[in-house]
Amino acid sequence: MTLNLGLRRKLDWEFVVADVCKPILGADFLQYYGLMVDLQRKLLVDSKTNMKVHCATALQMPEPVFAVNADHPFRKLLEEFKDLTIPTSYNKSGAVRTTVQHHIVTTGQPVYARPRRLNPQRLQAAKSEFQHMLDQGICTP
Repeated sequence: MTLNLGLRRKLDWEFVVADVCKPILGADFLQYYGLMVDLQRKLLVDSKTNMKVHCATALQMPEPVFAVNADHPFRKLLEEFKDLTIPTSYNKSGAVRTTVQHHIVTTGQPVYARPRRLNPQRLQAAKSEFQHMLDQGICTP
């Protein structure tokens, strides 16, 4: 989703949808775009452009948001391993921080298939997804 906060720049982000009364911007989003919250003046400050916009603030810290009901059998397991459900964080260069390495062992002749055109809607969706992964540093050309 592209978010317009009135800061005169494009803010693309993949948001988590939750059933809340007011939308919430997470610390990962603020850090990635270099946005600072001035709680005293109720401003959102862009450190890149030094632009400021008025924002709403919560009076108290919100409760954690869970997508699983309290009586669900997986709730206890999710609470025990919270670090597994935290969204991927990005460093300032935009690259994903991970220690995971993926190797594909291949044998035999390479598989060949004639290239085929995608229908325009699927082509646009594929281009959009590849651009999103490039922008987030998930993949490189």
